[in-house]
Amino acid sequence: VLLRGSSSAVLYGCGRILFLGRERICFSMGERSVSVFGKALCCTVFSPVGVTVEGDIAGVCYCSGVCVGSCQKTLQEEGEA
Repeated sequence: VLLRGSSSAVLYGCGRILFLGRERICFSMGERSVSVFGKALCCTVFSPVGVTVEGDIAGVCYCSGVCVGSCQKTLQEEGEA
């Protein structure tokens, strides 16, 4: 993951998009997944080389599984943590 300030992130090694929303985008990374959190997020590039997410990025969370709900931030949003 390469963060360019708080407005752009480039992720390498992503397989597919697991969840696409304006405040969270989650990507498959083999046996794990990674979520980008923020506001007004948009996936501007999706290629075999890398994925670019732009918007007001607040953070990145590596998740323990491929399940979208496995990310701790997601669980806190749903009031389960």
